[in-house]
Amino acid sequence: RVACATMQASAEGWRVLLHRAAPEALPCLAPGSHWIWSYFLRAHRRELWLTWRLRVFGFMLMTAGLEVAFWQWQARLLFLGGMFVSYALWAVALVGAGGFTAATAAAASLFYQPLAASLYLLSAGALFMALLGWAKIVVALCCVAACMGFVTLLFAVHMVCPC
Repeated sequence: RVACATMQASAEGWRVLLHRAAPEALPCLAPGSHWIWSYFLRAHRRELWLTWRLRVFGFMLMTAGLEVAFWQWQARLLFLGGMFVSYALWAVALVGAGGFTAATAAAASLFYQPLAASLYLLSAGALFMALLGWAKIVVALCCVAACMGFVTLLFAVHMVCPC
């Protein structure tokens, strides 16, 4: 009996020590009644926020990198005059960064989401065509908007009918 009580006390002490070191939390338990989507939104809120922050930061970093790559052009074009020259080069950097971002997203999702990856590649192609002057920027942006609309539709269908 003494051995059993000793083992029980040591197990309880070990549980208390573990709970202090790494507290147990059951994220699926919450008081009150909840809608079925509230569990999904609560589980993915942090991941979505982190993902979008990383995407925006990556896009801004690509834009800054492209703008730095064109700094000699910008310095030469400023001698021609006009304050809108630097804005035009910044717009070129934004379109180029958008194309590179779409191509990176396509490469990342090519294996698991081939349809979405093909839409990303189509968006990147449209942006690069606008960058090279083979298409108007308005047409390229309409193509990108249509592709992103289809990606959103694919996501909505996937949420309604999970595979």
